[in-house]
Amino acid sequence: MTKQEQNRKILKMLEGYVETYPDMRFQQILYAFGVTESMYDMETHESVVEDLYYEESNVTLERMREVQTNMIEDEEESSAMWEDYSSGY
Repeated sequence: MTKQEQNRKILKMLEGYVETYPDMRFQQILYAFGVTESMYDMETHESVVEDLYYEESNVTLERMREVQTNMIEDEEESSAMWEDYSSGY
């Protein structure tokens, strides 16, 4: 897969997330997908966003796929827990 195809897949994933969560800010979406990362600077006591400009598209795409898989698994787990909880009433 070419870099351009990988970039298009990344955009498609982000588009789906924007449609599903229309109230989220774009930076929140990037953070939720693991595209941007923040670190806490112990010296300045501030949160610093790391610029991953050097990262290849295939690495970003793979990380986003992993995050998406985890989101789906967490959602299914939450739904199952809620069903178990609510069936008792």
